[in-house]
Amino acid sequence: PLNIQLDYVNKQDYLGYETFKLSNGKNDPSFIREVLSYEIVRKYMDAPLSCYARVTINGSYYGLFSSSEAINGDFAKKYFEAEDKVRIKCNPQNAQAGNGCSLEYLGADSSLYYDLYEIKSDSGWFKLIELADAINNKPDSIEEYLDIDRAIWMLAFNNVTSNLDSYTGPFKQNFYLLEEKHGRINSVIWDLNEGFGGFEMVDMQSGPPSPPSLEDLTNLDLFIREGDDTYPLLNLIYDNPRYRKMYVAHCRTMLDENFVSGWYSTKADSLQDFIADEVQTDPNAFYTYSEFTTNLTTTHTTTGFPPQMTVGVTELMEARINYLNGLTDFQYTQPEISNIEVPDTVHPFDTIAISCSIQNGNYAYIGYRHSKDDWFTKVEMFDDGLHEDGVAGDGIWGASIILDENKTHYYIYSENSEAGIFSPLRAEHEYYSIVAENEAAIDGDLVINEIMASNSSVAMDEAGEFDDWVELYNNSQEEISLLGYYLTDDDNDLTKWAFPDTSIQAESYLIIWTDNDPEQQGLHAGFKLSASGEQLLLVNSSYKMVDTLDYSTQTTNLGYARVPNGTGPFVIQQPTFSSSNDLQAIEEFQATEMLIYPNPANDLVTISTDLSGFKYQLFSITGQCVLEGICDQSKLKINVRELETGLYILRAGDSVNKLMISR
Repeated sequence: PLNIQLDYVNKQDYLGYETFKLSNGKNDPSFIREVLSYEIVRKYMDAPLSCYARVTINGSYYGLFSSSEAINGDFAKKYFEAEDKVRIKCNPQNAQAGNGCSLEYLGADSSLYYDLYEIKSDSGWFKLIELADAINNKPDSIEEYLDIDRAIWMLAFNNVTSNLDSYTGPFKQNFYLLEEKHGRINSVIWDLNEGFGGFEMVDMQSGPPSPPSLEDLTNLDLFIREGDDTYPLLNLIYDNPRYRKMYVAHCRTMLDENFVSGWYSTKADSLQDFIADEVQTDPNAFYTYSEFTTNLTTTHTTTGFPPQMTVGVTELMEARINYLNGLTDFQYTQPEISNIEVPDTVHPFDTIAISCSIQNGNYAYIGYRHSKDDWFTKVEMFDDGLHEDGVAGDGIWGASIILDENKTHYYIYSENSEAGIFSPLRAEHEYYSIVAENEAAIDGDLVINEIMASNSSVAMDEAGEFDDWVELYNNSQEEISLLGYYLTDDDNDLTKWAFPDTSIQAESYLIIWTDNDPEQQGLHAGFKLSASGEQLLLVNSSYKMVDTLDYSTQTTNLGYARVPNGTGPFVIQQPTFSSSNDLQAIEEFQATEMLIYPNPANDLVTISTDLSGFKYQLFSITGQCVLEGICDQSKLKINVRELETGLYILRAGDSVNKLMISR
């Protein structure tokens, strides 16, 4: 493995990343375990991005590596708004020391934990000890210390996929503990290159490890380690009847969505197809090309001492599907949640009733929060005729929650004596949203008109720096004073940056540099925009939202702008710094079933689709068609060597996808 930090001469980044964690696939003949595992994990919890990289060092080609996002301060800021909070790496310095990163409470003396955990922040032993004390001695209060839902998802993934190089495995390792903005700890899974049964043991052994059999991995106990005091987090979940049902519900969701559906097998095939050429030409490959292709479906065994056995991915998971679905806990009938009703019009700080139909449930609650950084507050629902739920016993359950000024997230959980279920199924990671109508906002006169969250060469500020920026536009015929207004990226801190005594002229633009340098001359906000996505709020002197923007991952040197100018929805396009956005833009869309790889690309792009005889067109973000043709085969290769770096839109028949060209 390689750990590359871009700070040898100066602090630098590549596409916004300063550190690269690279793995050479030594323990994975299929070379897809890490990338595939992270893609599954990210559906249910925050986890590193992962892809493939061709690695050349000082002109020498080292071969193909998987590249996974580092869990560092940047990761903590991106996902938890907590760059300077506690970060703990849970990989024992000595795998044979103690009971690994078991989260057992060893006492109040921090030195008792030194050989087992590694503090990656400036401090943090007190948070680890506090968490261990809560897990072992205060289980009824655990949600004050730990995001328990995220922990349940992590442990469910470990079990469903037989991921034993983990907390669930013999060494209790390969996860991080990250403190979030408001002080609670989050568990983040790490190092998945030996997932899907690729680790060499199920239980701790003396002497050389003896690899587990296919049956050992296939029939891995759903409640593995139950009753083993050296796994206190697992047993906290097993011993709590509600958490136990949630754990099984998450396991069932993960199994159905990824494995019963066949999605994982299709994705694994596409990943191997994507890297096949690189694997064949890798000068330092650990396995032959035949071993690479066959380990997707068949066990790979080496002769030597100790022997190594790497089970086939589909060989394991098809048998695991049958095993898990045959368990009594997987056959219990779950409640059914449907017909969720929310008032059509809601206003800031309203108390509103939410109701839904629940069949086969005897308990339910609504979890709600006002920001992605908040904890979900849980309010019990009733079917008693007293909670806006219709008539008692009619199967309609209701409860009331208090809205925020802007947006409220919520989900519903229900259970019976045997099983539980969430709505949406991926809660708490996914949730429903309620947006309050803000009557105090200026009626479209002053708007956030364009942003650039990753500016490397488009526009310079007064100091000659390429900083991120926000553009406001005044749609009205009158000048608007901004004295008393605020710009913020935190709905819990509406006054994060105050405008000085300035105005925006009628039908005019105003640029604010978001560089966290408010002392610099001009309009420089006291925060930076996140290129990985966040929210932006414009607030007036009454602390009411004038305009808000929630945006996802942004591309360097591209604008995210209202089209038509000043009034339309946001689209990705060429930046129009301090001028009209009315280019011929292509709006954002949901991609349909078409596989494009590699993406980003620099020379050849392959389109894989079930369509045949279709016309394809490649458009620039200004709407210009730069390539087109007809394809009568399931896999089409397109030469894009002559195209400029940037975002493109590929249309094939009725299918539309984004394509990034990067060099």
